[in-house]
Amino acid sequence: MKRLLAARKAAREAERQAFQQKQEHKNLLRNMKISANSQAAFHITAAQEQDVFSAWTVFTGTYLSGPSKGEPQIPDRMKPNSLCLLTKRRAGVQEANRRIIGAFMVGVDFFGADCRSGTVAAHPVHRVALRPEKGLAFWPYFTRDPEKQRWGKTALKYFSNQTAEKILFDLLGLADTAEEREAALRFYPYFCRLNRIPPRDGKAEEPSRG
Repeated sequence: MKRLLAARKAAREAERQAFQQKQEHKNLLRNMKISANSQAAFHITAAQEQDVFSAWTVFTGTYLSGPSKGEPQIPDRMKPNSLCLLTKRRAGVQEANRRIIGAFMVGVDFFGADCRSGTVAAHPVHRVALRPEKGLAFWPYFTRDPEKQRWGKTALKYFSNQTAEKILFDLLGLADTAEEREAALRFYPYFCRLNRIPPRDGKAEEPSRG
């Protein structure tokens, strides 16, 4: 009887601690300071693509100059509200034809300032890989000026929360199957909630496929 009571007490304490941790995490997200440009677009090479979508991780690249040259870039702007936008430019294709090939939210406990390895892991639920035929164009969300459509040598570029909202809303319009639609309808409001952006209702307009 004593062992049974002790086991029940331990179980209740574990439940209490789990509930407390969940509430603390909710409060952390609710009070988290949101940067206006805390989303990141990543350049994914053909050699990296398979690994990225199998492991669902991306690498921030390394610093190109300064005292930290060669070391992993610390994604200090990224927090649990951050989206990782996966982009690709095929070999021999102009930069203007860069495509969005996938996207994911970071994990709920991810704070980029603590990420020294440069490896960013995806949220286990809120992530999507686009089929090649989807062909979602990248640059129209940022600029129509060909002179400004330049990526450079960095692995990632930060961009605004509002632009990320537009992209995710347009992804709703790309969902063909019930499964894709369901995933998109979970992904989009989750992003909006964490970024404190009012979600839009209705079907997205057909995005630019370029």
